[in-house]
Amino acid sequence: MTSTTPAGWYPDPQRKAVARWHDGTGWTKHTTNASTPPPPPKPPWGWKQWLVVAGAVVVAFGVYVGYHAITGPTAEEQEATEQSQAAAAAASEAAFDARSAELAAQSSAEITCEKLVTNNLKTPATADFVEVTTYEDTAGDWITKGAVDAENTFGANVRTTFLCITHQGTTRIDRIN
Repeated sequence: MTSTTPAGWYPDPQRKAVARWHDGTGWTKHTTNASTPPPPPKPPWGWKQWLVVAGAVVVAFGVYVGYHAITGPTAEEQEATEQSQAAAAAASEAAFDARSAELAAQSSAEITCEKLVTNNLKTPATADFVEVTTYEDTAGDWITKGAVDAENTFGANVRTTFLCITHQGTTRIDRIN
């Protein structure tokens, strides 16, 4: 058969009881019983079919994105977003307020301790506080410790260490040397 032969089932030139598929350009490997030929075999998917499927997926995705861009979030989604933002703002404000209260208590404990230590010095006007730290212990008391450089009654500069404890807003000197 020549290349002008249309595609179809033809008697196999090698075997008499067998029909072989000719695709219009040559014989294929597909064979069947010559008395009842089946329908022609389906060709495998080629790049054109895959290109059509990929194009359909891209178009569907574009329609989905475009629809949501035009319509925006639903009322429920918008309300959920607003509630989430309000809750986050409230939590942030509560954390800020708690930290502010903590810093205020820390500062108050430190300032009160420095005043008490200053009142115990011979020449309070010369006081220079150094290495002062204040922290909250596990019992909830504020501990302030550090050192102060000040002149003694003879005019010599002396370093004195101290430790104060602030319990429920009342500060006392625990140790000064």
